[in-house]
Amino acid sequence: MRKSKKMKSFLFIALILIFLFHNIFSLSFSDVLHEESTLEIHMINVGQSESFLIIQGNNTMLIDTGEIFYGKTIVKYLSDIGIDRIDYLVITHFHRDHAGSACRIINSLNVRNVIYMDPKYFTTVQEKFWYTNFQLTIALNNLLKIRHTKILSPYDENHSLRKFFVGEAKFEIIFLDEQNENVNDKSIVSKLSFRDFSILFMGDAELEVEKEMLDSKIDVSADILKVGHHGSSTSTSLKFLKAVNPEYALISCGVNNRYGHPHISVLKKLESQKIKILRTDLNGNVVIISDGKNVEVEKEK
Repeated sequence: MRKSKKMKSFLFIALILIFLFHNIFSLSFSDVLHEESTLEIHMINVGQSESFLIIQGNNTMLIDTGEIFYGKTIVKYLSDIGIDRIDYLVITHFHRDHAGSACRIINSLNVRNVIYMDPKYFTTVQEKFWYTNFQLTIALNNLLKIRHTKILSPYDENHSLRKFFVGEAKFEIIFLDEQNENVNDKSIVSKLSFRDFSILFMGDAELEVEKEMLDSKIDVSADILKVGHHGSSTSTSLKFLKAVNPEYALISCGVNNRYGHPHISVLKKLESQKIKILRTDLNGNVVIISDGKNVEVEKEK
């Protein structure tokens, strides 16, 4: 009887210690302070897909939503750091690893604005499927007045690529080729600037887009490069990398993924330029915090 009571006491204490350890560990990473004077970029670990959260003060943006089965992961991640509203949701292109959880995000959070390319240029079944599913979800939410989400074109009223502010951070769509036959090269390419700091988001854009951007004399320089197409060999030419000249490279990819991302050739290029590499398969969730000049990195592992 005494042994039974001692065992129960031991198990109870062990459970308390496990609970405390879990919460202390979680707080060390998840309890991020959203200060007015800083910009936060969260590379959420969604395996072989992509989702980036931007926070500046009380303003938020989500770039892509990952695969359909990562919707719960993203919603929980946002909830854990106190986010229940997305001011701007940007879908770079309608491949499932970038738009798969869009419906879950719309149904779970207060999403005020959504930006994506003109659907008249969709050419594949996959694009049309994910777009239709997403559009029906938005329409139903708006009809039932559960939430109201406004759809914005990538172009403004002057037919120029859209630019606006997320708090004090300036978001600019700097390249978009909606009529490209390659869906990856239809990606919305954007730059986010905060004082003297900037990050370039390439979506899944490949070598052809990189060349077009350089030929068009578009300013691609940035402190951080979100590497195109998960680090595939189809993106990140050395010439483009030198033009961006980043301090950090962000790669969202799954552990031991079947595509071999990031490709060894891309890693060698990054290393040759002495660029610090951050990867979700190795580092888990990654948070970049900048005051507009200095950069702080938090890694889950």
